[in-house]
Amino acid sequence: MKETLKRIHEYSEEGRIRLKKHAFIRCIERRIKMHEIEEALLNSEIIASYPEDNPLKSYLIIGITQNKRPIHLVVAINDDAQHILIITAYEPDRTKWNDSLTERK
Repeated sequence: MKETLKRIHEYSEEGRIRLKKHAFIRCIERRIKMHEIEEALLNSEIIASYPEDNPLKSYLIIGITQNKRPIHLVVAINDDAQHILIITAYEPDRTKWNDSLTERK
């Protein structure tokens, strides 16, 4: 997963980020700004992988913005098109996650 996280950071640094329509709508509803997604991607770790997802396997990552806002992002990496695809984004509910927001209670 180290290589996967490296590619996530690399594509993020290069601005190679795309949002699915679902993610775009959820970000508006949840007041998550694009710059927060970018910041979270650059300061992130993978907490789960979903290799069975199609057409691309996906990953749940936790990222922290510069303002210390935690954001969970479900992302897929499209190496053919060389970008990250954001499937959804949300601020994790602290009552449902452990202190580090990496495991469900």
